[in-house]
Amino acid sequence: MRTITLQRRVISWALVFLCSVLLGAGHMILAQNSELVLDEVFVDIDGARAIGLSPDGRLLAVVDSGRQLLCVYEIESVIEQSCGNTSPLRSGLRFQDVSWSPDSTRLVLAERSFMTGMDGDIWVMDAEAGVLTPLTDDGYDGFIVSSADGGGETFSVDVAPAWTPDGESITYSRSQWIDGAFTGNDIAIVPATGGAAESLFMVSESEPGVVFFGTEWQPDGSAFFYTVFSSALDDPENGVYRYDVAAGSSEQVAGWTPELGGPALLQASANGEGLLVWYPQMAGRFSGDEPMYWLVDLASGETKPLLPPGGSDQELGWVQTVGFSPDGAWVMMATRNTDPDFQLWITDVSSGEEFLLVESLPGALVIDFGMATSWTDSGHAFIP
Repeated sequence: MRTITLQRRVISWALVFLCSVLLGAGHMILAQNSELVLDEVFVDIDGARAIGLSPDGRLLAVVDSGRQLLCVYEIESVIEQSCGNTSPLRSGLRFQDVSWSPDSTRLVLAERSFMTGMDGDIWVMDAEAGVLTPLTDDGYDGFIVSSADGGGETFSVDVAPAWTPDGESITYSRSQWIDGAFTGNDIAIVPATGGAAESLFMVSESEPGVVFFGTEWQPDGSAFFYTVFSSALDDPENGVYRYDVAAGSSEQVAGWTPELGGPALLQASANGEGLLVWYPQMAGRFSGDEPMYWLVDLASGETKPLLPPGGSDQELGWVQTVGFSPDGAWVMMATRNTDPDFQLWITDVSSGEEFLLVESLPGALVIDFGMATSWTDSGHAFIP
């Protein structure tokens, strides 16, 4: 049974919480609850929001409450390794667009352009030095304005970055204007060290920013996942797509439904078998009448809601945040309004077996619905 394998690997779990608004601090805990959870350590990073662990499990990225600093802390010593000044980001830092490079040396980040109406770029931060470098600077940082008769500005609005599996390049959603006229939303690719960007494929020639939510590469580089979300919320084209690199074509793998609206990509499994998705319209309603997170089987196309395990009353309980294990075989879930409250579970994707890791996890919250838990090969897992 896979639990035995986990025990033999002597996994330790790092569970990173964000405190209540009153405390305004970030905490890390390794909680001892069963054979799967070994140690307990508290780490207090005052006035910060934890974003995610590096792939090697050594470093934690955090953002200050004013979104002016992106800092990196060494987990074991809780020593600040670096801090990057994010104030040059005119549109502000977008939490779900911060992600670690595969080798844990850099972070890519993007701005809240389509939320603020201001142009924004893709940036890269050196995790050791804290130096931020604009990767797609087009020389424009004004308002996003279209001009029907031309004669306007030439610029691109860049969001939703993702590292290629080798860490050599970064793909992102690019909405371009030439002389004030919109010319298309494509997926572009640019060297991570800087250089000219190239178009990978076109998504829309009629509407900017349709790829606004998460994007992610399959670890073997064979496929790229992205979300299409147009201004027409009932558009059946809204959903999650897989771009096949060899074929040069895309197909929808999770689509719009009348009850839930269109899904958005949260995370792709490393084994290529599944996706985790969430529903932005559900998040906007705060109704709680349907599960927020769903598991997509890529082979069958079947989608399954993620519910609080252990027979909890779904009318009261819900899943707060989720994420795949490094091999894609497990899903981790933090729950709310269960008995006791704030539980942490892992579920075997293939068998559906459920295992309770932590019985009570006070303060476990979702910081951004587009952010998954980061569970690393080191055995550490990040829980907001």
